Amino acid sequence: MISYARQVSPFVERAERAYRLWLGRSSEVPRTEVLANAASVQRWEFASWVEALSQIAPPPEAAKLHGQMLAGLRDGARASQLLSSGYRSTTYFAVCDGQALLVRALDCLRPVGEQIAQWSALPIPAAPARRRPAARAEARRAS
Repeated sequence: MISYARQVSPFVERAERAYRLWLGRSSEVPRTEVLANAASVQRWEFASWVEALSQIAPPPEAAKLHGQMLAGLRDGARASQLLSSGYRSTTYFAVCDGQALLVRALDCLRPVGEQIAQWSALPIPAAPARRRPAARAEARRAS
């Protein structure tokens, strides 16, 4: 589980970072064409993450969580697409839908990220100490 968690944790972190970046941009940038382009790039990022995450085979105990992560990233891509098209055509209904879907996508990914963080924090089991060949020979002679 630790290996899997370390493999997939960057996807959740990137999604959260993209969301924070989007919130900053959308509140600071007044030009709709700039926001449309930024949303298009964000959509491409989310879609790329879905594709990359789809290539990772989760352990059986993480299959449900993996599916939730894929769904959250797909929703992030769809939300970004709505935002992009909404800002391009100044259809603020699409912008509102996109923003709402992006919030829901991140709400879906947060518990996934928390679980992955717990798995990542698990201690790695220590391998049993191996004796050197000379130490084994001495141990046999002593007994």
